Amino acid sequence: MQKLYSYGTREFLVAGLGPLGCVPYVIASFGQDPNQYYEHHNEIAVQYSLKIKAMVQQLNQDLPGSYVLYWDVYPLIRQNIDNPSQY
Repeated sequence: MQKLYSYGTREFLVAGLGPLGCVPYVIASFGQDPNQYYEHHNEIAVQYSLKIKAMVQQLNQDLPGSYVLYWDVYPLIRQNIDNPSQY
């Protein structure tokens, strides 16, 4: 991002990770039950996204005149997965 900033970019959108433990490949490879999510991967995604959020806050302080927006997609995607009939 700092290289893009040096080229003049001032607005960034950074997205967190969705629930990786709900991806069919992960369920098939690591899960015990094909009808259940693999929560270990979901927790890793949540922890990674927290670190990305902290990084975005730091970038907003370190890059004057820039606007770095963090988009936490995890709850949105998880809500769709957990309640598909609402969508």
